[in-house]
Amino acid sequence: MPYVKNPRKVTKQQFSDGTTIDGSRIDDAMEEVVDRFNAVPKSDIDTRWMQTQYVMGFSKPPTGGIGQQPFLPVMNSGTMTYPATTEPGVIQNPWRIKASDMPDVQPSSAAANLQWAWTIPLFFERPVVVDAIHVFLTTDTTGSPEYDGDFVYQAAAPLGYAAGDNSEDLTVILHVDNPYAPEERSQNDIEVVRNRFQINRENFTQLAWTGATDMAPATYPGGFPGGSAIILDNLNTPLHAKSRARLALVVPPMEASMGSPAYTNAWVRSGNNWEAAYFSVVLTVLEEIV
Repeated sequence: MPYVKNPRKVTKQQFSDGTTIDGSRIDDAMEEVVDRFNAVPKSDIDTRWMQTQYVMGFSKPPTGGIGQQPFLPVMNSGTMTYPATTEPGVIQNPWRIKASDMPDVQPSSAAANLQWAWTIPLFFERPVVVDAIHVFLTTDTTGSPEYDGDFVYQAAAPLGYAAGDNSEDLTVILHVDNPYAPEERSQNDIEVVRNRFQINRENFTQLAWTGATDMAPATYPGGFPGGSAIILDNLNTPLHAKSRARLALVVPPMEASMGSPAYTNAWVRSGNNWEAAYFSVVLTVLEEIV
């Protein structure tokens, strides 16, 4: 058994029957007690945690085009350089994201197979514990909706699916840069990932909303709230000190027809997936306090 210090942490003096009790020993014991309580170690204190929430969101502007912002393709290629196609000899990170998956979308730079990701970078100076990730895709339900994604496959559906099936083409990923190769995306540590789930199975409610007249206008122009809430609770995922975390939402290719073999975009028929819903994300972490 390796040597360990005396288990008596407050003082090493031991007063009991058969031992001497003199002033010098008592003085030593009192001095050790004072030293101990003037610098109480963290091991003597119950760990306490402060819950912190990071809230992020994105909605398209009311007018004008924005391209695909804030989404970026998950693959780097010469088409994304300036001037166009002046691809460098070696691309350090051909892929920005790993662990994303959706039906019949093959990893390639072809537009029909190129997934897009909204990535939110975060830096934690001290160790934290990731407790929850909540993703909300909020849609309108009546009138001329601004956000009208139904997340349902059409007549041209992926292999193994039929028209009317709920789509399974959203990936939620939390990954952390490798401390020894922080600029190499291929070395990222995947901490949390969820993919190949039915988005409409995560709806706010499966029931029809009832009317309410406690505000003006009595009925919101976009109708009652609709959409999905992807709730990942009780994750209990620790992140090390000075970690560079990246929370990403990966959506399908921004094409009307996508995949190999091709099928109709289940988010927005035009392929403008950022029009499908108002995106909201809440990341909950626990930060240690003393």
